[in-house]
Amino acid sequence: MRTHLFANGCSHTAGGEIEEKYQNCCHEKAWPKHLADSLNMDWTNFAISGGSAERVVRTIMYWFGKNPKRMKDTFAIIGWPPPWRSEIRLDRRCNYNQPEHLFESDNHWYQLNVGIEETIKEHSESLKIKDFYKLYKLKFALETKEEVITRFYLSLISLQSYFKTFKIPYIMFNTASDFYINDNSLHYFRQVDQKPFIDIKMLEWLHGKYEIAEHSVCEHYGEDAHMGWARFLASYLRGGSFDDKKFYS
Repeated sequence: MRTHLFANGCSHTAGGEIEEKYQNCCHEKAWPKHLADSLNMDWTNFAISGGSAERVVRTIMYWFGKNPKRMKDTFAIIGWPPPWRSEIRLDRRCNYNQPEHLFESDNHWYQLNVGIEETIKEHSESLKIKDFYKLYKLKFALETKEEVITRFYLSLISLQSYFKTFKIPYIMFNTASDFYINDNSLHYFRQVDQKPFIDIKMLEWLHGKYEIAEHSVCEHYGEDAHMGWARFLASYLRGGSFDDKKFYS
């Protein structure tokens, strides 16, 4: 019997900017909470704004490793972030604006994303890391599209294999980006199990149905959109039991 919902992803799963601009997380108003309520389940949301695919895999393995008994009663839902993000572990705490239940897993992990140069400059000073900004610039100067795509597929396929090994039912969806498929990445794409994948991007589904939150700086939707996405997912899930084969690799 699956009585617990575990969600992970980026800001669109974390509830970024639901209440105010630059808000990292608002788990109490994000779609996982609304979905769990409609399905009469308890829930855990591990998503953060700016979260990478690497972080999704790392924190899921961390959480289930810490709570192995939850493998028996948990249903997982993953909203995959865009592939060009990554993370780096620092030798000091770097996150202070996250929910308390994420402190232990995320204290030292810094999420790297394109287009955040000014934030990196500020954090270089506050974290007292002399060459942090140089590292950031160098990383994205040397990083190729092929590396980004390959890293994303490795995360995705690894997590599907993990869920299959431990018999954890799940569904997945892309939040904003389509699968990148070219002559090289096709070899990885062929290994992605499509059965548990919802064939529509979250932001594509929301577009035209809901408005971006008025105060949002980073084009995030409000709680009404999260409630709408939760209703869509609930309808999808009610098409089969949580132990249905379509929810497993």
